[in-house]
Amino acid sequence: MLFWIRLRTVTALLSVVIITGCGSDPGFNEETDFILKEGSAQFINLMPDSPELTIIHGLTQSQARHAESSGIELRYEDKYDWRIAYLDADSREVTVARQDDQQITENMLSTFLIMGNLTQPNILVVDVSVPTPDQLSDDSSEVWFGSNLSATSMVDVYVTDFGLDLSEASPLTSVDSGGYTNLFTVDAGDSRQLRITVAGTKDLLFDSGILQIPGQNLILFALADNFGPNGSAHIKVVSSSLSNSESIADVSQETKARVASFSDTESLNVAIGSNSFDSITRGSPTDYRTTPAGTQTFTVSLDGSTIIEDSGTLTTGEFHSLMVFDNPDTDPELLTFIVADRFRNISDRVLFQFVNGSSQTIDFYALRIDQSQEDFAPTYNDIQNVATGVTEILSGQARFIITNSSGSETLASTELNLTEGTSYTVVFDSSGELQVLQDQ
Repeated sequence: MLFWIRLRTVTALLSVVIITGCGSDPGFNEETDFILKEGSAQFINLMPDSPELTIIHGLTQSQARHAESSGIELRYEDKYDWRIAYLDADSREVTVARQDDQQITENMLSTFLIMGNLTQPNILVVDVSVPTPDQLSDDSSEVWFGSNLSATSMVDVYVTDFGLDLSEASPLTSVDSGGYTNLFTVDAGDSRQLRITVAGTKDLLFDSGILQIPGQNLILFALADNFGPNGSAHIKVVSSSLSNSESIADVSQETKARVASFSDTESLNVAIGSNSFDSITRGSPTDYRTTPAGTQTFTVSLDGSTIIEDSGTLTTGEFHSLMVFDNPDTDPELLTFIVADRFRNISDRVLFQFVNGSSQTIDFYALRIDQSQEDFAPTYNDIQNVATGVTEILSGQARFIITNSSGSETLASTELNLTEGTSYTVVFDSSGELQVLQDQ
């Protein structure tokens, strides 16, 4: 409330000065006087156990999930109170960290590295000068690195031309977990490569493959725990530049896939590229297998005869499930699609996705056990043959309800106790059954 009072007072004072000054002060310059100076801020969540965090910075709110950036946001030069919070499983607000009077300075970027974990948070606010176009050439950029790794205390960082033998390269810098580096000027280009090793060794933790580094830019590479197929033997890297933020694929990490059939046809044989999964049982997913990334052909056969052949993309360094459904509206009467799977132990949350493998257009409700369907809009509305993608939802007792698209008829429902550390895929198939895949 005090913040609102302060801002209103400043606005009123400015209005008075502008009005009394117009036409009476020969020293007034409308092009330079009363111009508000601008800096910027960004928030990077590197906490391995955190749910999506809300960052309240002054009067602005931003969100950041694990290994994600809020993006760079403009701020007027001033002092700002900030607070980082989330909702626990009982929907109570929990404050992770807070501080008053954080200074935003003109032409400076304040980066909040949200590190440590929820029990022992370590929030570093790093101020970096934003380079002007005349300070950098078209063929160079400034980069820096921050790290919050549970399994590796220090790493070496290599930024090289693509394909340079690592044994011939020297580290650009080293960075401790819980710390950050200075700025380094590196060559820009479309054929660069970022590799990260255990400090003092060539033991590879991350390899970007061919990487574009745009010129005249300021780029943070933030290192976080990896929850992909190779676990703590690899790390995750997110980049945040003046233009965008993104997760960088690790081409040195395995890609894995499995098959889950929800067809009434038993003993299907499924191939993903060169991997064969034989005699698939309905509702019982296979184990994950290492599979080449990129576009792969999926083949479903029975007794040696191919029923359907399709293709899809497997993302490097991720888990995937190829799902097979009956589909009476197509010929052949089978439908396949690939979904991404995610695994991470999150405080007060589970990872969740919903898949409608039926031909019906439906509404889907995800509710707390004490919530009434009549009081809420559908979580997903009018969806058919779709996977929603993985998201976070509160742990604890939950109800899932499927209705027809008008909401007049309940088609299926189930109740679950959602447990931290478990990932849930709720599937509605063509037989009208609601099935749940649980993975830990």
